[in-house]
Amino acid sequence: MTQALASEAPQKRSNLLTPFSGDTRAAETPLPASPAPSVTVILESETADMLAIFRSDLAVWMDIFDFSLSYQSSVCRRALQSRLLLHCICAFVAKHLSLLPAGEIWQPIAARYYGEALNQLITALDLSGPDTESDKLVASILLGSYEVLSESREPYHSHYQGSLDLIRSQSISAASTGLDRANFFVCVRHDIVLSLAKGKSIQLNPKDWRMPPLPSANISEDEMGNHLLWITGRTVNLIFSNDATLSLRKSLLALVDDWYSRTTEVFRGVPYGDQDENGIQKLFFAIPAAAAMAWYHLTRILLLAEPELFDADSEQTVQKHANSILAIATSQITAGVRSFAILPVYFGKHAINISKKLRAYTILRDIQCQIGHSTQDQMRSLSQIISPEST
Repeated sequence: MTQALASEAPQKRSNLLTPFSGDTRAAETPLPASPAPSVTVILESETADMLAIFRSDLAVWMDIFDFSLSYQSSVCRRALQSRLLLHCICAFVAKHLSLLPAGEIWQPIAARYYGEALNQLITALDLSGPDTESDKLVASILLGSYEVLSESREPYHSHYQGSLDLIRSQSISAASTGLDRANFFVCVRHDIVLSLAKGKSIQLNPKDWRMPPLPSANISEDEMGNHLLWITGRTVNLIFSNDATLSLRKSLLALVDDWYSRTTEVFRGVPYGDQDENGIQKLFFAIPAAAAMAWYHLTRILLLAEPELFDADSEQTVQKHANSILAIATSQITAGVRSFAILPVYFGKHAINISKKLRAYTILRDIQCQIGHSTQDQMRSLSQIISPEST
């Protein structure tokens, strides 16, 4: 859908929009006890179209581990009362469209909305109130996500740091509820991705997350995904510390293996079809939250092979996990899952087979072309690994 939009002039987009069809749990959300606030922003065709794209596309990415669909519901509703959020959403969507093939027409539109949203956020930082505090955090996350799409480093670091400061000042944690909880885990995902890219510990120390323990039964898939992020965060901090001892690695391996033992066969993905020439077989995932499986395999690779191989006996296991990541990434998965699989695919570099490294490179290239999320840094790094091996 968004590829078609990217090739159209802004005034010709509305007839290309498709109805929103999200998770059925959205229909189960109870209506508020009192009437919702009235609409206070003025919608035009352009902003309405982009809000619809956000709801059906990018907000789905944000809600990948949130079955309450906070961004598809709460943030979209709030955007009708907040010019700040509406302009942040429009900037994010326009940047996304600009990165698709023939999407250059959207770049000046993205820059215009970004400038307006940034000025409004600067003004909002001096205001206070329950809605204002939430709006500031969501706006900072959305503008940071705008920069993530295009891999703009310094502006993203500024928005990212601002989001972390707001989370700390508002005492938001993994134990929070509603939109606060959703915002926390979006920031956590950004934190982990940035830390892995920079080779540094994450800023939101997992010890301070107030992570609720997994229940003994009836664990929802989004809970499973967020709990894995907590283990991954601890893993990242360990491997980039000076005390990554054998016993600590084994302790985290036991923790991630316990997590895996709680997953269902459906959550892990159901194999189908024949294996290709590299022994890779596609998987069917019933739910987007199964994106956690790509990060499960990445977490075990980190513990076994980063910054160097754990031991010689681990090599075969590392290859198995690299194959599993490539299998997930080549399967029929949603755009949101593909965007969240960028780093796991990059760590497919641990595959010994040069053709598998090339497969990882091709997947990264396709992600950028097909869903509008830049993977230039990962492709550049991977090509430097591939080139010496192919000569």
